[in-house]
Amino acid sequence: MRRDLYDKLQRLSVNYYDQRATGDLMTRVIDDVNAVERVLIDGIEQGTVSILSIVGVGYMMFRFDPRLALWAIVPIPLLAVGAVLYTMTAHKRYRSCDRRRRL
Repeated sequence: MRRDLYDKLQRLSVNYYDQRATGDLMTRVIDDVNAVERVLIDGIEQGTVSILSIVGVGYMMFRFDPRLALWAIVPIPLLAVGAVLYTMTAHKRYRSCDRRRRL
């Protein structure tokens, strides 16, 4: 992935580099690659543990009291919709906040 990113940066025009600070580019490249690496390594492990925990707890809840378990999962669709809406609009909000900070 680092090699592909380096190749992409090599193909960019000189004009691209004239408009940006080299330190900013290097920081962004290094941080982005490290963030993807952390997601792939830590995220998969933590995601697997979380899914197994949810399945285990759900099983036990429905085994002890199915009616109470159904009431407990009622808010999940609302939370899922909220998470999707937040994710879809977060990038735009981050960009507008970043622009205001630069001014």
